[in-house]
Amino acid sequence: MKNYYILKMKLLLVTVFVLIGTGVFAQVLEVSGQVVDSEDNESLPGVTVVEKGTTNGTITDIDGNYTISIPESATLVLSLLFRNP
Repeated sequence: MKNYYILKMKLLLVTVFVLIGTGVFAQVLEVSGQVVDSEDNESLPGVTVVEKGTTNGTITDIDGNYTISIPESATLVLSLLFRNP
């Protein structure tokens, strides 16, 4: 009878670890895109793309492209400090 409970507890622990591990890895997304000006459709280099409420971020390249890894429920905040007219 004791062996049955030990086996049951081991199985329960393994199941919990598998579920926790799967949940952690399944929620991260890699998001990529291009930031362009809404008026003339030109790419915008140097735009800061940050996950809201964190320091996780990146900056767009010369063509306005970016890639960032974020949790599934994250919100992205984009900002451009200065643009030459």
